[in-house]
Amino acid sequence: MAKNNKIQIQTNRELYKSKIGTSVYSDFNVTGDTYTDEDGEHSFTDIKIPSAIMKPSREANIVRTTINGLNSEIVEYMGKKNFEVDIEIIINGENLLYPAAEVTNILTMLGSNQVLSVNSWFLNMLGITNIVILNETEPQVEGDLNNQRISFKALAVRPLIVQFGVGNSAGSSNNNSNTFA
Repeated sequence: MAKNNKIQIQTNRELYKSKIGTSVYSDFNVTGDTYTDEDGEHSFTDIKIPSAIMKPSREANIVRTTINGLNSEIVEYMGKKNFEVDIEIIINGENLLYPAAEVTNILTMLGSNQVLSVNSWFLNMLGITNIVILNETEPQVEGDLNNQRISFKALAVRPLIVQFGVGNSAGSSNNNSNTFA
């Protein structure tokens, strides 16, 4: 399971220079991991993407009740759903070479059936440190020899701690707990 990252908010400060020499102020990092699916075991290394465009969005979770004769609805509960984040990246190769190793590593990450640990001051500012991948697109672009565009949608998740045996009326002292994401 992915580990929670310590939230670090850094603004207006250059993190580093990109491959093409531009300043990077907010990047997108994913902690490497290993997972198993029907095709076997897969591993990906830490991923650091300086050219990520991240578009988080979140809907309200409102329970409304309509009552005949009223000119408005009764709002019974208000909350927020999980953030969904649209992420667009471009992986650039060097010397007009396609970045096959980097793209393969990212595609392995996108295929993960596990919670992914992410670090980006922009996402961390919103409380987003863990995500699951919902969908992905890897289009070919005419004339792009040395780069690959990848877009994906992720759902921000928070670990949920479930305790078994707490409040058991039979007086059991079984206090097993598990963490799920």
